[in-house]
This record gives sequence, structure tokens and C-alpha cells, in this order.
Amino acid sequence: MEKQLEPTPSSTANILTETIETFKAIILSPSEFFQNMPLDGGLQKPVVFLLIASVVSSLGILVISQQPLQAVQELGVRLVTSFVSAAYLFLICRGVGGQGTFEGTFRAFVYASAPAIFSWVPLVNVLAVIYTLFLLKMGLEKAHDLSPQRSMTAVGIWLVTLIVLIVIVTMATTAAVFKPKESGIPGI
Repeated sequence: MEKQLEPTPSSTANILTETIETFKAIILSPSEFFQNMPLDGGLQKPVVFLLIASVVSSLGILVISQQPLQAVQELGVRLVTSFVSAAYLFLICRGVGGQGTFEGTFRAFVYASAPAIFSWVPLVNVLAVIYTLFLLKMGLEKAHDLSPQRSMTAVGIWLVTLIVLIVIVTMATTAAVFKPKESGIPGI
């Protein structure tokens, strides 16, 4: 019977230390980070980074909102949208002449999303979004060997699409919630 290995405290500590070091490198030295970012090697490291960053962000939302369901929703939405966004960005980058892979795109997206860890802090969240877009442009330049202009175009297309989707979902949700009741009187 094979013995199941469990993570040791030192390996967990190493993962957390590596995540913190990665976060600091992304935020404080983004140019150097993205120039040295490996474009292959599997999705394990970026997924672990994404999971830890998402949990921290969700805990922040929980502290602010005091609503566990909202924090869990944030966690789930962030995980799913990261894969969907990376896939869409991969297609956009290929459309503007990019040469990269989905894996490189996913890495660029996940690491560029590091400032989203502060998405729960009022006012700081606006700066986090702006910095995320800047980081995403840098990451896609590396991941797809794109010029700054083509990378900015890819980020712009992705952002406009995201805004349009948010507006459509908001309108549909609002229409469903505030649907007028029928009065039974014709014309009213």
C-alpha cells in the first residue's frame, strides 16, 4: 500500500513565500518580472498564485461586506473568468499578430491581475484596475512577442468587450428584477 504524502508545513510555507515574492516582483519590478517570466512549464505555478491571490481578495471582501456568500462568489468568479479571459486574450493576440501560446497568455493574465488582490479596498480598487491593465499590456508583449501598440490594442479590445458584457448583464438583471407587473388593464 502506497503512503499518501501530505504537504508539510515547510512546503506550504515555501508556496506562500514564493507567492509573496512573486507578488512583490510583479508590483515593484514589472518590467523585469515579465521579461523573465517563463512562457511554459505548466499551469501549476500561475494557478497556485491565482488561488492564493483570489482567497486573499475574497477574505478582504468578507471583512468589508460581512457577507460570506459574496466572498465565495468572488472567489469562484475570479477563477472561472481568469481562464475565460486568458482564452479570449489568446485569440485577440493571435488576431493582432501575436505568436504566443495559451499558457503564456494565461501566465501573463494571472500575474498581471496581481493588483486585484486589493479589489475590495475602496478607491485603491480603481488604481488596481488601471495598474492591472498596464501590467497586462506588458505581459502580453512578452507572451506574444507583440509591439507595445499591438499589445495595447489587444488589451483595449478585451476591455471594451468586458465593458459591453457587463452592461448587457446589468441591463438584463435590472430588467428581470424590475419587470413591471401586468395590471390586467389593456394598455396599462
